[in-house]
Amino acid sequence: MEVAEKLNEFFASVFMAEDTQHIPVPEPGFLGMEVRELSLIEVTRDDVLNCLEKLKINKSAGPDGIHPRVLKELRSEIADLLAKVYNLVLKSAYFAMQVIYSRRKCKVSPPITSGPPEFERIFRAQVNCSEYFPIFLSLLWVAGIFSHQVLAAFCGLMYLYARYQYFSGYAHSAQGRLGPMYFSTGILCVLIGLSVAGLITHFVPLTALVSQVNF
Repeated sequence: MEVAEKLNEFFASVFMAEDTQHIPVPEPGFLGMEVRELSLIEVTRDDVLNCLEKLKINKSAGPDGIHPRVLKELRSEIADLLAKVYNLVLKSAYFAMQVIYSRRKCKVSPPITSGPPEFERIFRAQVNCSEYFPIFLSLLWVAGIFSHQVLAAFCGLMYLYARYQYFSGYAHSAQGRLGPMYFSTGILCVLIGLSVAGLITHFVPLTALVSQVNF
């Protein structure tokens, strides 16, 4: 007990006593409406490359089972795809924040999903974007890995733009969603074509295809 008290006295004597009466207030990182904070963030290819280059290859793999050395060695091949995925996640979070803001504005408390037409349009637009997220993400990765990364990344960028226009148009009127919806569907079809072509090229030998055609 005496040893513990001596150690406590020693550490108390060497540490600085903070002034708890005058704690500085941190400046806000974002200015403006809180629902627009996430829309100001954009992850670029260089941001992803800088993070991947800092990975320590002597560390063990994480819960996903992917070793850091694999990610670091493939950083140039997956940087565009990862940047688009991160931006899509941020965009989805931005849509969710819009729903929260609309709930406050229209005074619709969860779990209620019905209310004024303005709120229902915003809520439905966010749900629709979330429903297509797994499909788009799967096609984006398959097309980027097995077909062409730059073309897949370009399609991903166009899809994000189309979904943003879809959300904005749907928020104003139900008819405003149609044009962006058709455009985003066309992009998904392009990604499907790239994915199928890449998988066939990767897994089916060209000689086997030629022999089947000749036969």
